[in-house]
Amino acid sequence: MLQIHSRPQTDFDRLVRDLRPRLYTFCARMVGSAVEGEDVLQDTLLKALQAWPGAERLDSPEAWMFRIARNAALDALRRGGRTEPLDDHEHLAVETTDALNQRELAEFGLRPFMKLSPAQRACLILMDVLGYTLAEIAPMLDMSVPAVKATLHRGRAKLRALAATLEDPAPLVLSAEERAHLARYVALFNARDFDAVRALLADDVRLDLMGEFTRHGRAGVEPYFGNYSRLLGWHLVPGGIDGQPGLLSYRDGAIANFILISWRDGRITRIRDFFHCPVARGMADARPLEMASLPEGGAILV
Repeated sequence: MLQIHSRPQTDFDRLVRDLRPRLYTFCARMVGSAVEGEDVLQDTLLKALQAWPGAERLDSPEAWMFRIARNAALDALRRGGRTEPLDDHEHLAVETTDALNQRELAEFGLRPFMKLSPAQRACLILMDVLGYTLAEIAPMLDMSVPAVKATLHRGRAKLRALAATLEDPAPLVLSAEERAHLARYVALFNARDFDAVRALLADDVRLDLMGEFTRHGRAGVEPYFGNYSRLLGWHLVPGGIDGQPGLLSYRDGAIANFILISWRDGRITRIRDFFHCPVARGMADARPLEMASLPEGGAILV
């Protein structure tokens, strides 16, 4: 994870501080995953830092940053082998449509957005989710205002039509090894046996406390568990997060956080903890898994 606070604050740091929640929301919705959205955001910030010319040399640093985020998201989708719907360039005879409201956005979630073309998706996110105007969106996407308006209306109509016919997500299939890893971590965590959890760390383990910092190696990661040892009323259950196996943290009967763990030869190689990412927790499709009733190699609907 990119860390930009180990040096004196600059205009770039201040821009990132102000834009980070909006950039993350944009990235997550562009790739259809609250988990992958953080990786795309980090790629965006790295590319922006490397190319930063200084705020005084940019007409709109905000638009410049969102252009980088859009390209980073599309690059991530191409690397993942996902085929994007084609853009609809027929901008004539477009009927005006109302903006998506908060109820619709909550009901739609992330998946229906992936059925839109990249331009439709970007326009809807920037206006209906983040609240930018047509005039602000146009330079962000290198489009004219009329093109943004037409793309926006077509995207809204298509999204509403898609939401009514959206199929259930594909079942999450866990191998016996994945089930065993999740069950072991949950049992040790809930027993507060953090010494045993630390013993599972690989020598080259990496911790991403998303939105805060990254630590490498056992010595750097081990103190992380001390923070959880001091939290009362928390417990873990196995869960599915945007179609990936992970861990859900519950507090007072509600999901308060989610964590993804990577393993190699029975050792933990990476921890991605979203404790400090309330935006991610609000967008992710996170559901508990019924491990006890799952046959080996079976599928769980999440």
